[in-house]
Amino acid sequence: MFRVFLLSLLFVGHFAGAQNPHGSELVLDCKACHHSGGWDIKKGELSFDHKADADFELRGEHANTDCISCHETLIFEEASGDCFSCHTDVHQMSVGNDCNRCHTEDNWLVLNIPELHEANGFSVQGNHAMVACVDCHTNATALQWEPIGNECVDCHQIDFNTTQHPNHMEAGFSMDCATCHDVFALSWGTGLNFHQGFPLVNQHDIADCNACHTEQPYQVIPSECVSCHLDDFNNASEPDHAHSGFSQNCTECHDADALTWDVPGFHNEFPLTGVHDGPNCSECHLGNDYSQADSECSSCHMYDYNNSQEPNHVATGYGTDCASCHTTTDSDWDIPGFHTMFELSGVHNVNDCAACHTDPDFSQADDACASCHMDDFNSATDPNHAAQGFSTECALCHTLSPGWSPASFTDHDGQYFPIYSGKHQGEWNQCTDCHTTPNNYTLFSCIDCHEHNDPQDLAGEHNGVSGYVYDSQACYSCHPDGSD
Repeated sequence: MFRVFLLSLLFVGHFAGAQNPHGSELVLDCKACHHSGGWDIKKGELSFDHKADADFELRGEHANTDCISCHETLIFEEASGDCFSCHTDVHQMSVGNDCNRCHTEDNWLVLNIPELHEANGFSVQGNHAMVACVDCHTNATALQWEPIGNECVDCHQIDFNTTQHPNHMEAGFSMDCATCHDVFALSWGTGLNFHQGFPLVNQHDIADCNACHTEQPYQVIPSECVSCHLDDFNNASEPDHAHSGFSQNCTECHDADALTWDVPGFHNEFPLTGVHDGPNCSECHLGNDYSQADSECSSCHMYDYNNSQEPNHVATGYGTDCASCHTTTDSDWDIPGFHTMFELSGVHNVNDCAACHTDPDFSQADDACASCHMDDFNSATDPNHAAQGFSTECALCHTLSPGWSPASFTDHDGQYFPIYSGKHQGEWNQCTDCHTTPNNYTLFSCIDCHEHNDPQDLAGEHNGVSGYVYDSQACYSCHPDGSD
């Protein structure tokens, strides 16, 4: 009410000396702001558009303040639209006079600090986003935000001068910290990006720069392996690198990602697997020139080839490519991997190759049963295979179990027809007594034995049997076990 009273008093005083107390520039009907009940102003009822008519939009706190807070006199055109006309510059002109650069009409809080720094050419990232403002702006306690420089060294000169590992000054490093350090990192010890030409990985990922950079300046150290590993090269004895004429480019043989020298990466053309995965290179590389080692089996195993007796490789004409029969995973030569077409199982799983391969030419061995077992076939008497016309394909009746038994027909009683028990026990002498069709033991005859050889007599015995015929299959259908 005091402000309304003061405004009314000023208005009356001016009105006594002039028709318009607000100055000659304001041409406006009084009713736009006042009403007939008095000179006090009700803001919610104003028809005066401050943005359109005064070119100053009332937003935020400006919309809530009393008119007289800005218009200290009734001459409205005397009020300025500049911030500093109303607001004291607490920053002492260190950031200019445009409050809107940092502040809004809502309050004095600054919410876009990263964007303000970005606009001034300094990105607040990484550890820079974690520090307090006064750590960089040392005069901030007086609210002075004068520019402090965007170069790293403007803040980090002391860090640069006092760093000893490595000594930046002696090494002649650039004062632009970002050339080596990552501005997005949270400390000096992380985010290094200066070793792109020579990645610091695995064995080379060491904390002591001086382990490699033994001299100054740091920039001139060569990246060749031998610049650091010449002593390793000269002292290597397994194999002797110097006398073998090896290249001094370690990566031609060694894996830079490995953790030891004992992991070679050069044996791709001849994988060191199985029995070849030995620790002693000189077992195969007998001479000094390791690069000329032959990958042919015979280059190392010709002695084994010439002296093999089981079988005799030379006499049988075997090839000298050991891998055609043997594998590198075999612990010795006695485990061949070439018998895939004729499985060595059961009685065939023998150690003596010559037991089957009686001829010198092992490659021509026949896989037919008769090629090895014809004597067994001819001498068999129970039953007599030759006389009874059995097939010479042993596997039709026999398994690979020792002693030729059990043969698939020995369970004749259970699988087919009782001949070792019941009425037919002792009534036959040889298989062909019933199996009268040569070489076809699936067929049998009932009507060719004992009393069945008289069709008329047999028909009389079956008088009254519906569907009776004089046929062996008919007999078996009614008498499957040979009983009456």
